[in-house]
Amino acid sequence: MKIVIEKAEQKDIDEIKQMYDRVTAYLEENINYPAWRSGVYPTRKTAEEAVEKGSLYAARISGCIAAAVILKEEAEPEFKNATWLIQAGGNEIFSLCTLAVDPKYLRQGIARKLVQFSLELAEKKAKKAIRLDVTQVNEPAIRLYREFGFQYIGTVDEGAEYEAVYGQRLFDLYEKAIEGRA
Repeated sequence: MKIVIEKAEQKDIDEIKQMYDRVTAYLEENINYPAWRSGVYPTRKTAEEAVEKGSLYAARISGCIAAAVILKEEAEPEFKNATWLIQAGGNEIFSLCTLAVDPKYLRQGIARKLVQFSLELAEKKAKKAIRLDVTQVNEPAIRLYREFGFQYIGTVDEGAEYEAVYGQRLFDLYEKAIEGRA
């Protein structure tokens, strides 16, 4: 199975939105580790904003979008009060967000390929680190990130209002230094 990962474009938004819809529907019927909700997050607007910023990458199998990840070249707002291991400004890091795999492609190593791609792109773009947040209950994602050497930094409490919308409020922060850059 050949996986091609490339920057998503405007023409990909409809297909990515449909993939997000399949992902959230699947999560709502099963264990919703990331606390995503249909029509709330991720949405078409998520894809549009990321494409506009040039931060959305799609993984294709046989021409079809099987997964996507957002690699922001800016720090997430909830990262500002964390004590990171790597001293770096927002433009010196990637914020890895919204790693989504279409349910029909689960357990085929696509998330692993996207994380590896993210690390390679960070090195190519001379980033010092990749940072991310993940719900405390998202054990599959935490296991994956730890396998790649991401280190736990701390926990952020998004509060009761956030929890009322998304169903989770506690997010663990992780960071991975980029070899030779930190």
